[in-house]
Amino acid sequence: MPSKVADPPIRRWTLAEYYRAGEEGYFDRRRVQLIRGEVVDMPPHGHLHYLTLYYAKQAMDELFGPGFWVRMQGPVNVADDSAPEPDIAVVRGEPPQHTDHPTTALLVIEVSHTTLARDRKLDRLYAAAGVPEYWILDVRRRQLELHRHPVADAAVPDGFRYAEKRVLDANEYIAPLALPGKGILVSSLFPPPKD
Repeated sequence: MPSKVADPPIRRWTLAEYYRAGEEGYFDRRRVQLIRGEVVDMPPHGHLHYLTLYYAKQAMDELFGPGFWVRMQGPVNVADDSAPEPDIAVVRGEPPQHTDHPTTALLVIEVSHTTLARDRKLDRLYAAAGVPEYWILDVRRRQLELHRHPVADAAVPDGFRYAEKRVLDANEYIAPLALPGKGILVSSLFPPPKD
């Protein structure tokens, strides 16, 4: 009986290696991000995904205003082996005040049209980076999956999770933890429904 051949080891990247490879053109014409040491290809944006991103970014710009930077699809260096590129990351300060990509954010938002399962797996990574809240905009259901209050938990991968998880429908209000007195209607994060 032939012996089972072991799978070859996976090459894990560090943040420094990832950025150096990008500067050298290794990822030219590819949309990638670094997640837990793996270079992950990102799917192309469909029209509905990008339209939702437009509405969500507009809503965050209006909600947060001066003193905050609402970054769109930029890296957040959350660990030595991870630089996800969330659809939206809200950080303190104006763009000129930053000298590098942020290592955390006040709020991270993913627009999820075809990547819901993958986006849900990122919650522990953001919790480990101390991101107070993570929103997933479920485009198909027009719902917001809310993940709040990171807590240590040795029983889960990455050692952190969000203590609060719930789903809000389009007709509910949400106020970011960073702006507790400023709520918006969940539906404002999505394009208007077609009749």
